[in-house]
Amino acid sequence: MVCSRAMASKTPVGFIGLGNMGNPMAKNLIKHGYPVIAYDVFPEACKEFQDLGAQVTDSPADVAERADRIITMLPSSSNSIEVYTGANGILK
Repeated sequence: MVCSRAMASKTPVGFIGLGNMGNPMAKNLIKHGYPVIAYDVFPEACKEFQDLGAQVTDSPADVAERADRIITMLPSSSNSIEVYTGANGILK
């Protein structure tokens, strides 16, 4: 019998928004063995995660193409709307 928890750790997790709240949450996923596919509007936030082994993408749409699960941690409704429905959004 395969442990579902072990299988879950092999499934990439998309993470959009690496700011005050998203940064420690995404780091915790990496710490516990989850492959993270990351995006943030600020490239300097992504550099740290690339150094930790995360895949960094150019847009939320790229995250959606590479991950079946996506966590967003964004500061406002307008940011969320843009990330989900914008020209390069998750729902593209």
